[in-house]
Amino acid sequence: MADDFDFVSFQAGIPRKKGRSPGITNRGNVYGFIGVNGPEILFNLDPSPIVAPDGQPVAAYRGYDRNIRPSFKKEGQYTQILFQVSFGQVKKFQRGIYKIALSALAYFVGVNELYKRKYDKLRQYVCEGKGTRHFMVLAEDDSNGYFHTFAPPFVSPTGDYALEFRLACVRFIVDLSESESYLPAIAATAKQEVGENGWTIVPS
Repeated sequence: MADDFDFVSFQAGIPRKKGRSPGITNRGNVYGFIGVNGPEILFNLDPSPIVAPDGQPVAAYRGYDRNIRPSFKKEGQYTQILFQVSFGQVKKFQRGIYKIALSALAYFVGVNELYKRKYDKLRQYVCEGKGTRHFMVLAEDDSNGYFHTFAPPFVSPTGDYALEFRLACVRFIVDLSESESYLPAIAATAKQEVGENGWTIVPS
């Protein structure tokens, strides 16, 4: 999951695993590192590999899923760099979100709840990757900072749980009902409160 948060983690100065300094290292032609004057992000658009100032090789742009080809917009003495990245589209990431949601549910209501048979499919999804599950993603104001927070679960009219939590600067709402029966109501509420934009269902 950490790969999808690489840019926001780097901007927030969050160290990587094993205490390594903040960086962006898993996007092929993009490399983020802490330079002499602070954080730097290098985009290699050349057809050949290059070497970053700290000696790290940076691959050429090949059009792979995690490669990035930015566009540049000149604004006075500044240049704006524009690019898009996919988020949460890999099943490993999606299963990770459900693992977090189930763990949070156990914390709030007790582990015995998760032993019920209605959670069998969710456990199989998390542990074995069986089936497909969905969740809502909402954009948060990253000016509030990089932090994680969990809200107590809310309960549907049928007694099923849903979990809402924030990771870094992204908010997730996860329907933990057996057949995702709560998800349409969650989407309807988002349309009323947020509008048509600012949220999406993953996987799309």
